[in-house]
Amino acid sequence: MVLILIAGYPYAGKSSLAQRLGKYKEMSSVIRAEDKLAEGERIRKEFPRGVLARMVYNPSIKIYSGVRSPEEVEVFTTYDEVFLVFVNAPFSVRLARMAKPDAAALRERDRREEALGLPEVRDRANLFVLNDGDIARLDEVAQWILRQQQISKSQSD
Repeated sequence: MVLILIAGYPYAGKSSLAQRLGKYKEMSSVIRAEDKLAEGERIRKEFPRGVLARMVYNPSIKIYSGVRSPEEVEVFTTYDEVFLVFVNAPFSVRLARMAKPDAAALRERDRREEALGLPEVRDRANLFVLNDGDIARLDEVAQWILRQQQISKSQSD
């Protein structure tokens, strides 16, 4: 069965799409620190690129959200075929989704994730999703992905 990898900028709606696809795992789920973002960056810098993908992979899970580097994509391709989805939203929409909107902080986070290789991941995507807030459209995208991968939501749960 194909692995569905979901990448995208902060607050673009990666988890919202993943939830609609079925049982999924966040890349950050293996990080036990209080500040998962900072710890994830530390792990990605101190250990071989792609290490989080190795840590999070579980053969019973087919959907992974929060892929940020080309090396993470490469690790997943060693396990199975990959369908890579890149979710994005306009900066203003992503900013409004923050609990405490802070444009400078969001720009800095974008910059840090780009340094991890997010633009290269975007360029490799099989599907680009503009998630500008239309939940019905996000539901349609999820159903389309499941049909394309020939799995039902119940199979992915």
